[in-house]
Amino acid sequence: MHYPLTSLTAAGVERVVVVANVRTSSIIKEVVESAPQIITDNVDVEFIINKAPERGNGYSLLLAIPSINESRFIVSMADHIYPPRLVKLIYSASGSVLGGDSSPKYIDVRESTKIHVEDGRVSRIGKDVRYFEYVDVGVHVLERDLNYRKCSVEDIIELSSLLECLARDSIIRVADVAGTPWTEVDTYEDYLEVTSGSRRPVVEEVLSEWRDLGISVRK
Repeated sequence: MHYPLTSLTAAGVERVVVVANVRTSSIIKEVVESAPQIITDNVDVEFIINKAPERGNGYSLLLAIPSINESRFIVSMADHIYPPRLVKLIYSASGSVLGGDSSPKYIDVRESTKIHVEDGRVSRIGKDVRYFEYVDVGVHVLERDLNYRKCSVEDIIELSSLLECLARDSIIRVADVAGTPWTEVDTYEDYLEVTSGSRRPVVEEVLSEWRDLGISVRK
């Protein structure tokens, strides 16, 4: 979690709502509390406990909505690694936008969430989308007044299905981050790739950008 939290803070985020699984919430709190000083000194962190994690990560987002005060807010996956400039690029677009990559380099596209766009707006999003133009980078900007209530009726609500539902009612576009390094760590194999394999350049570039911003980091 330190990687996305640090990049979000470096991009200017001052308040974070962390939705934690009820079974691992104490560990997650310890991780956040041990975060680099830039986070502990500059970010107000609110924890929300998800007592029904089996309902999906879209349900986790829905739990956070009542705590959102701004008209637009950033959604970030906790297991993604990306530089601050990726956050700024996506947030600079107007309205609701999904972070997408038209030419992903450090990800297994076969296992990734894909985004299909029609007439400039999001049409489909999911791992099983056959025709797609972008891979989901795990960082999005949504508007507070989208119709979340209409999209919260299912028992299991994955984030991709929630976003696709929201896109049917409202215009949601894609911000293409092509050329900006990013990756995710889902498995132990991913971890090895990030620490000493083909995805290591992502970490090196993220750390380099942090240093340029005056953030002290350890490898």
